[in-house]
Amino acid sequence: MSSTSHDDDGLLEELLEAMGGATRIRGIVSYAREAALTWAPAARAVPDVPGAGGLDSLSLVLREMARLDARAGRETIFRAAPGRACIEITTLDSSRTLGRAAWSGAAVLREAAFEPRNLLAHAPERGAMARAMPDGGIEIAVPDRELLYRFDPATRLCAGRTQVRGGASTLYRDWRYVDGIATPFLEIELDALGRLERQILAVAYDIPLPGRLFA
Repeated sequence: MSSTSHDDDGLLEELLEAMGGATRIRGIVSYAREAALTWAPAARAVPDVPGAGGLDSLSLVLREMARLDARAGRETIFRAAPGRACIEITTLDSSRTLGRAAWSGAAVLREAAFEPRNLLAHAPERGAMARAMPDGGIEIAVPDRELLYRFDPATRLCAGRTQVRGGASTLYRDWRYVDGIATPFLEIELDALGRLERQILAVAYDIPLPGRLFA
């Protein structure tokens, strides 16, 4: 049973239209992205925040950058339907490679499921609830995940999401259309550990991805 009301449906359709249209967004079969990472630790980093170890807080990449105190890096993401995903990162300091890490499977899919585009594509099954704000913007709450999304009143694109209990947040900036799909080219994760800035270098949708990427 859907948890959205008729009013919710109307607001969600507005957001999907701004993102590129429901048919286009729900029809994506693959996604590839490369990004440059910049890490700035908090003045007093907190290694473990009680109750804040969820989706936004301590994401896979943020945790690895903090563990190595890596100030820069590169990230590559590959995702393909149905349910295949992987992330690879190379972490750097000013002069040398600190390490390489890769993740695949459930952990990567769990994080991907609540990116703005994927949330909108599957809002009813994620338990998302939309409401209009006094300034003309739209908020979406996902109670089970304690997530709150804020969509810009002018563009209808996602400005950011916050983990209500832990306070970690992700900001989405520099939206551009790639193959008809609105895509943020700057993402900023803010957490008790510090600030991770992700500058997108390249994005591709619906390209063939070999199975060995997900092995």
